[in-house]
Amino acid sequence: MGIDHERAGHWVDGVATCQYWHGGCAWGFARTNRQRCDELKLRQQAKIDDNERIAIALEGAELGFWEWDIATDSFRLSARSLAMFGFTSDDEKIGATHAAWQARIHPEDLPVILAKVRAYQKNPSERLECEYRVRHRSGVSIWVLDRGRWLGDAGRQLIVGTLLDISSRKEMEQQLLHMAITDPLTDLSNRRAFNERLQLEWERLKRSPEIQAALVLCDIDHFKRINDTYSQTV
Repeated sequence: MGIDHERAGHWVDGVATCQYWHGGCAWGFARTNRQRCDELKLRQQAKIDDNERIAIALEGAELGFWEWDIATDSFRLSARSLAMFGFTSDDEKIGATHAAWQARIHPEDLPVILAKVRAYQKNPSERLECEYRVRHRSGVSIWVLDRGRWLGDAGRQLIVGTLLDISSRKEMEQQLLHMAITDPLTDLSNRRAFNERLQLEWERLKRSPEIQAALVLCDIDHFKRINDTYSQTV
């Protein structure tokens, strides 16, 4: 810190050297101020402020952050990401490498995710976006929306991205799907579901004409009598 002729403080970049007598005893310091660096300090402070704003925005949006160094397979999760899966920064890292992170992805989702990642590495111009299940610390699986971008350069090959817990949305989607294909009174598959499955079987039969099939209708609960009496609206 220096003081100019107006008695205002400012930051300077300086070099100080110790001065010695011929006998080896130090008698003082000589300092050379190379330049004022107020602008550098302001830029550094602005960068800190920007990082704080980004962190606040990510926290407000409930987004976790991740970074993958492809060359070293190093995989880093932010504190928010760790908390999403029931861990803290003091716990053993669940994703120290990308291979370790893959081990937490649901086995049914992993092949699709790996295929998308490989395709993205070949053509990283677009955004990487996936929805998949990850094993929580409690053992249950939670759904996440994963979005990433390529940040590779001549020195490093990085992909960075965000994670969002979409378990509630997925649960709602499943409920809506169930309502769309089941009868609300009996909780059995409705006519729409029956027609869709019948169409699939019909297409399969057309591809394999050697297979013979028949359609059998059984009224096992006498509900047909109610439909015939009170119409299909029941």
